[in-house]
Amino acid sequence: MDLKAGKELVRFASIGLGVALRRAYSPIDAERFLSRALGSMPGAPAKIAQLLGMRSDRDIPAPEPMSVSLVRSIVENESPQLAAQIDSIGEIGITASLGQTHKVRLKSGDILAVKVQYPHVAEHVASQIEALFGVAGFSPARKYDFDIPNTRDFLRKKLLEETDYTAEAETQARFYERYNGSAICIPRVFRDLSTKSVLAQSWEESTSLHDFGIQATNEQKDRAGAVFTSWVFDSLFGLSRMHADLNPTNYGFRGSGEDFKLVIYDFGSVELFPVERARCLHQWYYATRARNQSEIYSALVELGFAPHRLSMIDKMLLPLSEELLKPILVDGLWSAQQWNLQNRLEEILGQNKWWFRTAGPPWFLYFMRSLQGWHHVLKSFNCQVDVDRAWRPWQEKLGILDQAFKTSGHIFPDHGISRPRGSTAEIISKSLRVRVFDESELIVDLTLPVNAARDLEAVLPDAVLRRCQEDGIRLHLIQNRADETQYAPQELFKMKYGTRSCLVWLE
Repeated sequence: MDLKAGKELVRFASIGLGVALRRAYSPIDAERFLSRALGSMPGAPAKIAQLLGMRSDRDIPAPEPMSVSLVRSIVENESPQLAAQIDSIGEIGITASLGQTHKVRLKSGDILAVKVQYPHVAEHVASQIEALFGVAGFSPARKYDFDIPNTRDFLRKKLLEETDYTAEAETQARFYERYNGSAICIPRVFRDLSTKSVLAQSWEESTSLHDFGIQATNEQKDRAGAVFTSWVFDSLFGLSRMHADLNPTNYGFRGSGEDFKLVIYDFGSVELFPVERARCLHQWYYATRARNQSEIYSALVELGFAPHRLSMIDKMLLPLSEELLKPILVDGLWSAQQWNLQNRLEEILGQNKWWFRTAGPPWFLYFMRSLQGWHHVLKSFNCQVDVDRAWRPWQEKLGILDQAFKTSGHIFPDHGISRPRGSTAEIISKSLRVRVFDESELIVDLTLPVNAARDLEAVLPDAVLRRCQEDGIRLHLIQNRADETQYAPQELFKMKYGTRSCLVWLE
């Protein structure tokens, strides 16, 4: 441990002592002291304070703000192209864990939000992580075989990534492109004015969670909760990215009715959520719904959980999974106010909670942090949300992938089908396409390698398979026809069942 990390360790130790002394008289005062102490320290401690604030529904503390003169100086040094265009910088900055944001007026009259990083914050983060995991070595987690090196390296990497605003600008641009023109408002990034420590973006007004909760009607809160929920699912499964820092300063609300907008800020902490991970999550959901404990264990291992630690709580995996996945297991409206996850996990696991905490892969910490942020919004509004409606289209798509995985032992390899010798087909298709509509709404849009057409039963949704049997559609004959035509582009079949329609073709 280097000298800086040693100093940070001493600071954390003194905070820990202060917490211990206060806890003897008042647990609430102890947590309040911990939040204030950590919140005043830029970097990793401030992020921990944000989590504590959401958990206890108290104001989330923030580091001491930089002066406007220091902000201007940093902008001039780091982004002279932006500094040359600035007319004025707002006096009040919005402080966060790694930097602060100011409202900036350009000489052109345009209004920007400029985020400026605290000086030397990357160095502080590296030292803080070393110190925090130095403390972790003496925590209860040590007795439960906590993988300190792997988790420390993951968190150091993720937090240091957040200090690179050019990477954040790239991620934010992806979100902007996907949601531009929808009910989701993502500030537009100006990359030519941004650098590694200065991020220039459009200024997007919004009402805070607290103020919106006071001003909005119950109907408006329900609408906001539904939009927030749909966005979380779409970004997770549609964009394969998870916003892992959903503390109340990173989103806001604007307008009402058809003009309603959910405004999302700060894309420094975003974790990739690849399709294979999403498929395993669906497997966990399906096993939990079926109350199959052994399949739950298998799904969690596929997600990266340590098998030997899970085996220590194997009898608790079913009630634990039912609680963690409760929002998507409930059919119809679900009330976030009644979901006290922390207390329920304590009841289910007791001291064994450390086996679960240490079993999970490092990315699961970010997943739980994102889940906590989403739950905090819904709980604050005391609204009921049809989570199943947001989950259902993704469930169907992921179910197809999971079914294909189980049937073939792996997802169909993406190398297509070789052209047979003597082939007369001018073009061989590159992919099998499956689309399912509910009236005019596209709910499944799947692209698979063309050799998936050899086993249609493995890739079609269960409802489509049942309808094929009822209508006498013989899938093996369709597969033979595709083979005989040497997989040339063609429509394989289409059908309608109830309000839904399905189209399957090669292209």
